[in-house]
Amino acid sequence: MANSVSAIPQSKKRIGFIDAMRGMTMFLVVVAHVMTFGLGINAEKSVLGSVLITFRMPVFFLISGFVAYKSLEKYTSSFYLATLWKKILILLLPTAVFFSLLYFLRGHNPITEFLSNGFVEYWFMMVLLEIFLIYLTVNFLCRSLKLNEKIVDITLLILVCVAWYLYFNKFFYINTGTRRIFSVGKLVNYFQFFVLGTFFRKYWTQIYGFMKKDWVKALAIVLFTAVMLVIWNTKWTSANILWYKILHDEVVRYLGLAVFFLLFMNAETYFETDKKFSHLLKFIGERTMDIYLIHYFFLPDIKFLHDVFATNGNIALEIALVTVMSSLIIAVSLGVSYILRQSNFLGHYLFGAKRN
Repeated sequence: MANSVSAIPQSKKRIGFIDAMRGMTMFLVVVAHVMTFGLGINAEKSVLGSVLITFRMPVFFLISGFVAYKSLEKYTSSFYLATLWKKILILLLPTAVFFSLLYFLRGHNPITEFLSNGFVEYWFMMVLLEIFLIYLTVNFLCRSLKLNEKIVDITLLILVCVAWYLYFNKFFYINTGTRRIFSVGKLVNYFQFFVLGTFFRKYWTQIYGFMKKDWVKALAIVLFTAVMLVIWNTKWTSANILWYKILHDEVVRYLGLAVFFLLFMNAETYFETDKKFSHLLKFIGERTMDIYLIHYFFLPDIKFLHDVFATNGNIALEIALVTVMSSLIIAVSLGVSYILRQSNFLGHYLFGAKRN
């Protein structure tokens, strides 16, 4: 396998199964938003929602870390400042534009809304920018001090432990003021998955070999199913809420992420082809930012169907509805993206596209 994905850290071309996995994750994000904002179904009140919430956002942050990894020798002062400015431009400017437009159309003052609640639906962009700031700064400081890659790893792991400490000390729930504006609770929750993504890239040969073992696949699936059953069927009380947070916010997320990642990694050969489904997922994966920014404008208000699903609990019907609705929303979002990208200026400043 001369072109095996096991060699991807040295490859500069796009990675088929990573783009496909990102595309599917974006589809599942839209599915979740149709359920939450459209149907008014809380994720934890639905079997489908409960499964999706375990890995949906962790996968996004893992992929972001995977793509972001660069060896320590790259972090000169010019590279650090140029990359930081690029991330600010790509993540902050489009978010501010689409956020302002969305809330203006809703009849709200965008500035007042931001100062009260931050970027609200667009919190992911703010948190990703904050994570990039931390990650880039850690690498730059380590290179400036002539430290090695192991020190970078140890520093990042220490920061993950600090984030865990803050999260499990109810820091996540203190969501007011500047903490709310800058989505600090989300930051301490998802920083770990970005770091995991950088480790996946850095140590890919070892991780690839480990995750290809059949017993690893079987164990991940069995444990994920078992923990989901425990979470779904246990009557949680304040006395065991810590166990709930450990299982629901940590253990099952890593297991769900592992199962999802394994599904796409095992299909790596297929996603190197240009077959229709492969091509579609990879294209969505290349346009995730466009879809994420645009799709909020087209989420339907179908809460009149809430009672049907809340009472019926028919998961097949629920999947059918949200799949159709999400596919339409993504198609429309891609159409709007295509129109905007006809302008090099708009494509560059709204979606980070390279200028022709």
